[in-house]
Amino acid sequence: MARFLRLLVGLLCLFLLGCRADATLRVNVNDDGSGNVLVSVALDQEAASRTVLVDNLVLADDLRQGGWNVSAPTTEADGNTWVRASKPFAAIEQIPVIVAEVAGAEGPFRGFSVVEQRSFGKRTWAFRGTVDLRKGLAALSDPELTQVLGTPLGQTVEVLAAQAGGRPIESAVSVAVEVHLPGDLGATNGIIVTPPKQLKKAKSAASASIPSTTVAGAPPAPVLAKPNDSAVSWKLAFAATAPTELQAESKSSRLAPRLWRWGSLAALVFAGVVLLYQAGHLFLESRRDRLRRKARQLRPLPTPGQPQAAEGDVLEADTPEPAIRSYGTSSVRTIRPAQAAPARAGTPDNTDSDGARAGALRVLALETAGVLCSVTDPVNEVLIPLARARGCTLSAGQIGDWYVARVMGGLSARDFWTGLGVSGDPVLLDDGFTRRYELNPDVLDFLRQARQRGLDVVAVGDEVAEWTSALRQRFSLDSLIGAWITSGDVGTRPPHPALLSAVLRVSTATSASAMVISRNITLLDAARSQGFRTVHYLPDLASQPGDHAALRSFARASA
Repeated sequence: MARFLRLLVGLLCLFLLGCRADATLRVNVNDDGSGNVLVSVALDQEAASRTVLVDNLVLADDLRQGGWNVSAPTTEADGNTWVRASKPFAAIEQIPVIVAEVAGAEGPFRGFSVVEQRSFGKRTWAFRGTVDLRKGLAALSDPELTQVLGTPLGQTVEVLAAQAGGRPIESAVSVAVEVHLPGDLGATNGIIVTPPKQLKKAKSAASASIPSTTVAGAPPAPVLAKPNDSAVSWKLAFAATAPTELQAESKSSRLAPRLWRWGSLAALVFAGVVLLYQAGHLFLESRRDRLRRKARQLRPLPTPGQPQAAEGDVLEADTPEPAIRSYGTSSVRTIRPAQAAPARAGTPDNTDSDGARAGALRVLALETAGVLCSVTDPVNEVLIPLARARGCTLSAGQIGDWYVARVMGGLSARDFWTGLGVSGDPVLLDDGFTRRYELNPDVLDFLRQARQRGLDVVAVGDEVAEWTSALRQRFSLDSLIGAWITSGDVGTRPPHPALLSAVLRVSTATSASAMVISRNITLLDAARSQGFRTVHYLPDLASQPGDHAALRSFARASA
């Protein structure tokens, strides 16, 4: 098999001693794992003048037949005559085979290998090799060359030493190994070399001249790895007493995967922040919901035996109901309690089973919309204008459907406003909705008078607890209204009788001792059918009273 160092030995045997030759084995590895093995021999002028042209050597032809690209002797800028041969490889696994072709499997270059390790965005290259020159120049020969020359070096070592004036033949030859690895050089036991610019140009010119000397059918000339700062060199001595171990490592990183990694980490951090924000928001929303539920819990109303004080007065349990004046178009009527019912058997005269005077008014139930507040139609008067101002494009009917879903279906504030196409904090949007409510004139004085007389006041309306809670806080109604019954709590809307049953349930009163004040005729009819006392609130003087007692104003008037 062709071996380039045969050529070196042949050259050394053809020039007289006293000359100088340098041999270099270089392994070039590219980033993709390809590369070449380059063997160079530099002869000084004396040596070059005493040799024959390499093209005339059968050994060179042998190398070309083995796939090597061999250059013709060329005198370069350094004054030396260079002869180079190179062989490419497509993968680093081919390096040991090609190096074995340089000096044989049992030659001085053993165990040459390059191993690549990959991690995310990074690659590590590790070169290992052993050089053993203890046999001297004879280590560069082989049986085939010995057969051609007669001896490993063409003459005995003693004869060659005698011709050199007693100096060993190895003193005229230097051997070096160089390795070029991709990326930035790391740990190594060699010397980092930076070829000068002129040397780079010379090597590039030499590599460009290689194709001109190849024979027909030979493989194309390889592309030599560009010399750079990551080249490592080892100067080897024939006088070494032990093999020389060669080690070098390099690392390279790819920007795109690293950017993807950092981008992914940034996205992960951002997602974590968003999740924490959402979790915190849900926690606060849940906490607000708990506070709202707690705030809207119906306060226990005072029993007849335990009257509740209002504005500093001590009320008697049997305080008669206040006179409610109704201002009609032509007359003033006073609505007073009905006559007491006959006493039941087994109970004190003029009292019922729970100790309250039979027929005495105990509870006032006011409808929120239209009676307590001036808004009579929350959907058309409040919700639709507010939603339109916030960019809602739904029809009036669709907005009404979302209103029903909120007050009846337990829809959350966020889902309600999102369904309407209104963006913003749902708590602030609810607050903006309730701020469009205003109390009817003089209703606060009316409520104070009722509480002073020991009456329990209940508000009944087609709302949810979040809205009534805002009204209670805004107008300080907790001291005047003992309980709030909403459609959201009961699950039904006025005029359903379930709302009236809830009034009796929270007040522990009978329908005969409760009065409903509303603008809704249907609700009043249902209340009267259940035994409630009913009053139709008619602030519009143009409206004519119907079957129910009418109340035109909450303003106080003397009897």
